[in-house]
Amino acid sequence: MTAGHGRIHMRALLGHPLLWAVLCGLAALRLLGTNVDFAGFLLCLIAGWLVAHAVVRGLMALRSPGLSFGLHVGVAAAAAAALFLLTRGVIPGAVDASVTAALSFSAVPAAGWIWLTLIGRVSGLVRADSARRTARLVSPDWTRTNDVWELRLPAVALRLSTYRGVVGILFAVAAGVLSVFVVVFSDVAMRMSPLMIVVVLGWLIGLPIYGAILLIARARTVEVLVRVTRGRLVIERTTEEKTDATRVVDLAFGEVRALRWAARDAPTRVEVRPVAGSGVVLLFGLARRPAGMAATLPALPTGLRRRLEEAGLSARASRGGDPRGLSGRDADLLLTRDASASARSLTPVGERDRQAPSAR
Repeated sequence: MTAGHGRIHMRALLGHPLLWAVLCGLAALRLLGTNVDFAGFLLCLIAGWLVAHAVVRGLMALRSPGLSFGLHVGVAAAAAAALFLLTRGVIPGAVDASVTAALSFSAVPAAGWIWLTLIGRVSGLVRADSARRTARLVSPDWTRTNDVWELRLPAVALRLSTYRGVVGILFAVAAGVLSVFVVVFSDVAMRMSPLMIVVVLGWLIGLPIYGAILLIARARTVEVLVRVTRGRLVIERTTEEKTDATRVVDLAFGEVRALRWAARDAPTRVEVRPVAGSGVVLLFGLARRPAGMAATLPALPTGLRRRLEEAGLSARASRGGDPRGLSGRDADLLLTRDASASARSLTPVGERDRQAPSAR
């Protein structure tokens, strides 16, 4: 195993949610029952969500959609049963009180997240079935002219730092709202089951927030052209008149540190991370799409993926599968480069926009 592979495995380990769930749980056990037990309560909520996130990610990684959905239903039922048993005090009295409290607190967001993702899958199946009856959905597809690959699609273009900041803020708001509700409305919360708390807050607060985000994303939707030549990756944002274009990304293959092609990982998106400078994310799943267009991305063509790999990018499945086994529209792919192999620096995206002439 080379040093580059060792660093990749280390990054994968540090980014795995189960590792952070264990760390949060151990820290919560030390804090519960002390003067700062509220911090322990928050860590329990985070640990429970991380465990549920890891479980859902594993279920979504299964190749068989039917098996994945069936197991998801079974896990959701088991989570609901576990919550019911915890409310009945089935944990033996010999177990330490801190452990009992940690299990009870962490089970709430874990079960809630599993059920919310299951509801999302069911609603997605219903919407997809309805759309198939009304129109034959088509996905944007690649076109090739000589050595140039092009993909035109509607998307919301954001800097990668902005996208991650928004996700972090939403998670913090969700955790804060849940904490405030449990503390301020403790009398009401005590009369509600943990699952009911999550469902009520999701409908009353989560749904309006999601609706607002969807409206903002659709208002910021633009037409984007992804062009890959023999040695460069170019992403252009066109205007409504389609006469001018603003170059968002213009990188040589050697300047690309990572390319994530998330065709099914919500939200459907494309992430480009350069060796130096700010990355860019194209949100396709939240964008306003023409009637009859599916919210799926086409897989990277085999020839195009081979070209990127020859430039030094190594492919692996973004959900932990074997990239050589990925095929069709459902391929979630992550192409990464060993940091030590990237020597050239990049001109910032904003500087490139000022230097590049308008495309006509």
